[in-house]
Amino acid sequence: MRKYKRKYLEIAIKKNKTSYSDSLLIIRELRFSSLFTFCFALLFFVYSLLNKEQISKLAIITADTIFNHEVIFSPAYYYFVCLLILVIITFVMFLIANLLRCFLKSDITKKLYRIFKMYDLTTFVMAILVSINFIIMFIITPVTIDGNSMKNTLNSDDKVLIWHYGYKPENDDIIIFDAESIGYKGEFFVKRIVSSPNDILTIEKNARSLEYYSLYCNDNLIEDELTIEEWNNITGFNEEKKEFILPEDKYLIMGDNRDASFDGRSFGLIDEKDILGKVIIRYYPFNKIGLL
Repeated sequence: MRKYKRKYLEIAIKKNKTSYSDSLLIIRELRFSSLFTFCFALLFFVYSLLNKEQISKLAIITADTIFNHEVIFSPAYYYFVCLLILVIITFVMFLIANLLRCFLKSDITKKLYRIFKMYDLTTFVMAILVSINFIIMFIITPVTIDGNSMKNTLNSDDKVLIWHYGYKPENDDIIIFDAESIGYKGEFFVKRIVSSPNDILTIEKNARSLEYYSLYCNDNLIEDELTIEEWNNITGFNEEKKEFILPEDKYLIMGDNRDASFDGRSFGLIDEKDILGKVIIRYYPFNKIGLL
């Protein structure tokens, strides 16, 4: 409701000078507000259901970071409950407003205004809760780093934010990915993308050691101590081939701390659908705050 209408009604109610038309005004506002919010909430609900799997994964990360597992239900549960409540409240209010419009025969402005204020406050609070949950779980998600595979770029217990919405993976991005596809259900790894679809990987004998190979991506050195077993893990070859082109939607990832990283050299390429987002900023420890 616009400010001037609200002010007019409050003055009229205070002076006890309301009319039948004032009651109709509140009903019109209730109908419009509830219908608009219902349509918006319903679209959000359908969109969230279509992306439920992704939201659930990001919610696990959120719980680990903010609540340290100390939650009865996943944050995704609270998000969907709040969203569903918002859908139901707005739909019920729209029905009530239409019934009142049809059967209203006298001035009940004071009662209607109380209902409107209560409804307005409830939907505002629910919309704020839904928006905060949506932003945290689906757009910018907090993550706590566990392990030293990205040391010294990222250290254990560092806290970062990842960007998910509309993200397209690129070489050199630090990403979080779902490790379920490689046998680690409910776990998420942080690594760096070293090779993307259609990149050309090649190996050459290492000049310093006959045991190792040098790995190149588009003629740029990315690993200087690769074994033939690791090359086979990456490419899926059972024989030595010196060139490999990454398929569509496949990525090679490695940790910056190569000696202590379980990565693509062991489990091979990952799918784009398993990449949850890009690490964009570290916000803890405070002396290391900055973009990544």
